[in-house]
Amino acid sequence: MYSLEEISDFNDKFGKGEDMSLDYVKDMIQYILNNENIIKENLRKLKVSELKK
Repeated sequence: MYSLEEISDFNDKFGKGEDMSLDYVKDMIQYILNNENIIKENLRKLKVSELKK
């Protein structure tokens, strides 16, 4: 399981076109697709907790 930080880091690297192994990219994209709802819920909870601060 990847953390939100790892997913964010992947997104930054992917957006910048940084070199990454094909297996890593495939694994990360598959994980994101398979866990889209869980990731969205975790992001929502993170935003709510930040707003409460």
